[in-house]
Amino acid sequence: MRETTDARPSAFRLRPATVILSVVCLAAAAPHTEASHLMNGPQDEWHRLQILDHHVGWLHTVAERSVYEGAPAWRVRAEFVMRLLRSGTPIELHRVRVVHFGVETPFAPYAFMMTSNESGEERRVEGRVSEGSMRMTTHIGGRSREHEVELPAGTLFEEAVGYYVHERLADIGNTHSTHVFNGDMLLPMLDAITIDRVEAVELPRGDTVQATVVEHALDWMDGVRMTEWYDASGQLVATEMDALGVPMRVLRTSREDATGMGEASDLDVILATKLTVQGPSPTDPTHFTARARLSEGDIAAALLPTQRQEVGGDDGGWVQLDVRRDAPPAAPAPFPPPPSAHDSLLTPTVYVEADDAAIVAQAREITGQAENSWQAVDSISRWVYAYIRDKTLDKGFATARQTLDSRIGDCTEHTMLAVALTRAAGIPARILAGVVWQRDAFYYHFWYEAFVGEWVAMDPTLGQGPADARRIQLSGGALESDTALEFGEGILRTLNRLELVTRE
Repeated sequence: MRETTDARPSAFRLRPATVILSVVCLAAAAPHTEASHLMNGPQDEWHRLQILDHHVGWLHTVAERSVYEGAPAWRVRAEFVMRLLRSGTPIELHRVRVVHFGVETPFAPYAFMMTSNESGEERRVEGRVSEGSMRMTTHIGGRSREHEVELPAGTLFEEAVGYYVHERLADIGNTHSTHVFNGDMLLPMLDAITIDRVEAVELPRGDTVQATVVEHALDWMDGVRMTEWYDASGQLVATEMDALGVPMRVLRTSREDATGMGEASDLDVILATKLTVQGPSPTDPTHFTARARLSEGDIAAALLPTQRQEVGGDDGGWVQLDVRRDAPPAAPAPFPPPPSAHDSLLTPTVYVEADDAAIVAQAREITGQAENSWQAVDSISRWVYAYIRDKTLDKGFATARQTLDSRIGDCTEHTMLAVALTRAAGIPARILAGVVWQRDAFYYHFWYEAFVGEWVAMDPTLGQGPADARRIQLSGGALESDTALEFGEGILRTLNRLELVTRE
């Protein structure tokens, strides 16, 4: 990204930026000022992030006038830090996003760059608008991948929406819909905006301000909703988002308050999102039944019917779940397998590097004695379980090759390495997301399935092949794009909203 900056400032905000931490999706926001404030000096503002009423991080935003490839532009840099616990293990998520958008062509997106550390190493995504498309390159683990998406006319960067709202929709009752490029999904999303009312908001330092309430409805997962409050000068006061089952709030504050949270918050996202059941603990690894519902949302859209998981009936919002463990196939496909209708699931991705030379060589070594595809898959799953020696939770989202090198990880790392090795061996495989029973509750989890003449579920994290029946597969479990958020859509639909009643 080529850029120069000068001392003439602007001020905008970063809209909630969704961040995946394996089992939880979190959001943050940053400031905006009205047009009359744009030339008063560089904006430098701090916001405090709260989740479930815990102070977990901060957002620092600097906005200023700039030039991008010879054209006047606004430049916004937003730095996001979140500190959490995962089963007692501290984890820090750090992300920086820089965007440029138009001055003479108001709000028109030009380019962005984002870096993040969820894989344990830097992940960098660079994008620029050309001929109506966002053309992007993702760099991670020494590899790069190019991709692009078409942008509908009038698409805005998230960082430009606050300015757009203040300029175009200032009066109570105004509504408008526009596409917004989401920097985490790397896709444009339709945002239905309503200027709703005026009310008082209390800030962390104890002061209360009168603020205009702006409601947003994003066209994603049945409509994710977000509320923002702006003071009379156009400054963002607060943002709230509760559509993912986890109450999140961002509040304007001082630098000292925003960053004054110590080395880690006391919020443990694993324990905060575990799913306890009504009824007896499931004990049969071959068969599991339960009634399920969502306290909010469509249960049918959240649960995925498969050959091993039946979802039936609708009794006042409750559905019946019946899950059975796969049996090892009686007539598995030969190895190497013949072409199948599922060969699109042999494709390498940024996170699942099935074409990496080291992964290909390791897959060949593991499966060298396999007589059929089932033996090859079973050998890979067992090898991954034994190979990853440090079953730690301090990684956010490492790639398969990073895990092959480090031998460190939790369920995401076990699963991505196993899928990469399976694909490298020529066997179609795909990632699954859901919840799995462990000791006292269901916990959010990832595993995979491989096509060996039929689909068989494997869990290399727990050393299970085929995978235990005491799990529920959720919709949206995939990782075929360059964004980790796609991986957990089913989890996001159910987070803190799924209810289960088990049977004997």
